[in-house]
Amino acid sequence: MELQDRIRQCERDIEFPNYFQKNMEVLQIQNRDLYAEMQRHEKAGIDTSMYLIEMTSVGVCTLALSDGDNRYYLHSNRNPLAEARIYVNRIYDSGKDNWLVVGCGMGYHIRELLHRDPYMNLVIYEPDSSILYCSWKMEDWQDVLERVTIIQKEEELLDYLNKRYKLVIYRPELRHLTNGSIKKRLVEIADRQDSIEDHKEIFEQNYRDNIKNCDGYIDELAAMIQGKKTIIVAGGPSLDKNIECLRNLSKETAIIAVGTVFKLLLSKGIRPDIVLFADVAAYPQIIGIEDEQIPVGILVTADRRIARNYKGSKYLICQQGYQQAAKYAEKMGYVCYDSGESVATLALDVAIRMQAKSIAFVGLDLAYDGKRAHATGTQYETFSGVKMQDVEGINGKILNTSRVFNQYREWMERRIQKKDVTMPIIDATEGGTRKQGFEIMKLQEYLTM
Repeated sequence: MELQDRIRQCERDIEFPNYFQKNMEVLQIQNRDLYAEMQRHEKAGIDTSMYLIEMTSVGVCTLALSDGDNRYYLHSNRNPLAEARIYVNRIYDSGKDNWLVVGCGMGYHIRELLHRDPYMNLVIYEPDSSILYCSWKMEDWQDVLERVTIIQKEEELLDYLNKRYKLVIYRPELRHLTNGSIKKRLVEIADRQDSIEDHKEIFEQNYRDNIKNCDGYIDELAAMIQGKKTIIVAGGPSLDKNIECLRNLSKETAIIAVGTVFKLLLSKGIRPDIVLFADVAAYPQIIGIEDEQIPVGILVTADRRIARNYKGSKYLICQQGYQQAAKYAEKMGYVCYDSGESVATLALDVAIRMQAKSIAFVGLDLAYDGKRAHATGTQYETFSGVKMQDVEGINGKILNTSRVFNQYREWMERRIQKKDVTMPIIDATEGGTRKQGFEIMKLQEYLTM
């Protein structure tokens, strides 16, 4: 502690550079409103209880934020320049001309991006003008300010999120965002990006194999769903309560099952019309039933061993959010589906786009029953442990769930608000979380509508 105190004292004695006036000369031309805001900050000074500027050993500043008892850095406190190079190496895509960066910090990742491509169209979303002030006080932004667009309003961000921009979420700043709904959406997008990055190699392998080994595209199965009551069978614990109701359905009722429950349904004598697979490790869900002839839909990034080994008809599904799949779908004239990052959310998007007469979920708990995450007899019946969150159940009780389950629920709640959702959406789960916009109904009641 004594050594750290000495270091901090030395930092206080350092004469920091001041680029503010030169940066303001450019900003006054580029953005007069933001220029006026910066002038107000210059009069008030930096709130050092919340914004902590430190000099690093490589001669540039870093910035830490304080939210009371906790302090966290937006950049390395040793070498933020090297950190920025490593970060941009990971995210850079030479095929993208339009970029949206959420989170400015001191701007090291911004400058590194512009170094890679001086001609890119770069938009920066930074709602905290104090962070911009710290950066423009301590770093030379003159050249950068002439080449970027800076936005601060939430509606501007939402507008850009709907455009075809390469989105970069600078994760160290997510914690600092104050708008809860914006923060949730960005966390969801960041998790999706991280998942793609973490599985990049296996996604590419699955993509190549699945395109080669599938027999057709999922759109070819639309006639099996269009105009019919459609039950989506997910694998939550409550499926135990009403699985028997799925026997001997009328020809006007179709079943879309997630791969998790495929074997379970067959063991009960229930034959779904379509089974969907989305996970990178879904192959165990067909082991022992490879000779079945029920059509299956395989997400382009899903476990390639399914398309290799399943003997029945296999239909490819391209998803939004995975660039190669989106390009392939556009090239082939296919519908590109929104997977929502789970097989149950994918099933909802498929049923909507295939124009089901109505859609009812069973087994869509999105919550835990003790230590049970899935129905009896499924591969993932129990879970090994996860950080719990509270959520309201359909019976008004508080249930345990996870952040991922909450993301799936929120995605579904948003999805059914879109204009193409003209059919009733029913939650016949008989347990689990309450989903806004879903009509709650017993499965037997739904079947007799």
